[in-house]
Amino acid sequence: YYLDATLRRDGTSRFAPHYKWGTFPSFAAAWRISSESFMKDLDWLNDLKIRLGWGKTGNQETGNFAYLSLINTCPKYALGSTTGNGTIYSGSALLNYPVYDLTWETVITSNVGFDAYLLNNRLSVTVEYYHRHTDGILQTIDIPLVVGVRDNPTVNLAKVNNSGFEFQATYTDKIGKLGYNASFNLTTIKNRVKKMYLDKPTSNDYLRIEEGYSMN
Repeated sequence: YYLDATLRRDGTSRFAPHYKWGTFPSFAAAWRISSESFMKDLDWLNDLKIRLGWGKTGNQETGNFAYLSLINTCPKYALGSTTGNGTIYSGSALLNYPVYDLTWETVITSNVGFDAYLLNNRLSVTVEYYHRHTDGILQTIDIPLVVGVRDNPTVNLAKVNNSGFEFQATYTDKIGKLGYNASFNLTTIKNRVKKMYLDKPTSNDYLRIEEGYSMN
């Protein structure tokens, strides 16, 4: 029997003080069922392990100090004569709209599967089902130009699920002194957007992200 557990506690200055910390646990367990007494008579089965896992990770990939407004001191404006250029002064302008509650994008992954060795260890087989739930995806959104800022903000935009099966089989043997092996693998994936920011789809000339459909 195998059991493994970890706990991460991460912080980043890219998020506001009340949102900067994230806790990310994970665990995995396995049962080598081939070592049990009731499996001893299966000569064709050399090893069989059943396993499952669950884990949570975080992503902080956004601009530095995204919860603050950046100030641009480069703008110029004219003050004075209406017939000429007037007097040119330096000004200031806000470049972006702060998102104070921006926080970690989280990915929760769970899986269950088995690993087997058969036929005097000549054949190995791995079968696994996985499910990945991504919550609070960090993405830039469009806001009306009337807001008066240059840069669009990044928000915790969406929830997306990915799930499927992974299968791999490898056969290894010898013909005389010549060794050989052959492998086969297959992966399936089902991708669905579960939640969007304000329930609104986003799109450009080629790609669209909308609830109930796959990404892009």
